Amino acid sequence: MKKINLKQKMSSFCAALKKGVDFVWSKIKAFTLNRNAAAWFFFLMIATTFSCFVYILVRGSEAFMSPFFRGGKDMFMDYFNSVRDVSLGEGVYTVRRVIYPPMANLIFLIFLKFMPKEYVATAFADRQTWVNYPAAVFSVFLFLVVPMVILVLLCATNFKGSPTYKKVFGLFS
Repeated sequence: MKKINLKQKMSSFCAALKKGVDFVWSKIKAFTLNRNAAAWFFFLMIATTFSCFVYILVRGSEAFMSPFFRGGKDMFMDYFNSVRDVSLGEGVYTVRRVIYPPMANLIFLIFLKFMPKEYVATAFADRQTWVNYPAAVFSVFLFLVVPMVILVLLCATNFKGSPTYKKVFGLFS
């Protein structure tokens, strides 16, 4: 019977491990070189969905609120505080020390027209009562949807007739 020493066993194990790593690495290289962007997008969407599912299973209901500041209690306050600040008029930069440029405040001034006067007149401490005003909820919806619609229309007019047109509108269909 032939005796195999530890050095020979380790070298054969390392050779097999290297062969396995080379095989996996060749498959990864083949995937990256032969796949198009759509295949990558599909692969990343599957991986992200799977990791999100695992994260939700592990964290439970806390997983839905953890991305938000203060656990969701201050949700949409960047929007509502900005609209309320614009309603102050000249005190936006002096009293409240707002950091947004005037163009952003102009946009917030436009969306102020959709806010109920009762909400805008409430004290700063009561700013989280926006959920009690359907018009305030609707203004958030407009603030989020209007830019997306404008983006889609701009893409439609600029990419019409090009191969990019189908790729861009594939995301919105």
